[in-house]
Amino acid sequence: MKKLIRLIILLLVVIIIVFSPIFILKIYERVWELNHKHEYVKKKVKIDSISQQSGFSGRTPSNGNVILYYEDYSKRLYMLDDRKTLIRIQRRKFNNMLDYLDSHKDSIWIWEHAKGKTKYALEEETEMNTKGYLIQIILNIILLTIALYSIVCQIKKWMKSKKNEKK
Repeated sequence: MKKLIRLIILLLVVIIIVFSPIFILKIYERVWELNHKHEYVKKKVKIDSISQQSGFSGRTPSNGNVILYYEDYSKRLYMLDDRKTLIRIQRRKFNNMLDYLDSHKDSIWIWEHAKGKTKYALEEETEMNTKGYLIQIILNIILLTIALYSIVCQIKKWMKSKKNEKK
C-alpha cells in the first residue's frame, strides 16, 4: 500500500514537472492581462466567417476551437468551445456569445489590445472580466513551486548518491 501511494505521488510530481512550462506561460499571460486590463478596448466587429476545429479523444469528439474571422479575414479570434466545460461561468459566457452571434448573424463584441490576446466579450460588460485570474496565478505559482522543489530534491538525492559511490 505504501509503495502504491509513493508511486501515485511520484506520478503526480512527474506530471507537474512536465507541465511546468505551461504554468510559467499562464502566470505570465494572466499577470500581463491584469496589468493591462484597462488598455483593452471593447469593440463590435463584423464576422466574416466561422470555422470549427475539433479533435477526437477516444470515441467521442473532444472540445475544439471555434475560429472567428473578422475585418476582411485579416484577423482571427480563437476560442475554446466551452459548451462541455465543468466551469459554469465559462460555459454560460460561451453560450451567451453564441446566442448573441445567432441573433445578430454577423457581429460580436470583443476585447482587443494592440499587443495582447483578443478575447470575446459580452454586450453588457463594461470592463474585461478578470475575476478568477488571481486564483489562477496563485495556483500556477504553487504548482510551479512544487515542480521546482521536486527537481531540487531529486538533484540533491543524486548528488548524495554520487558522493556515497565515490567513497
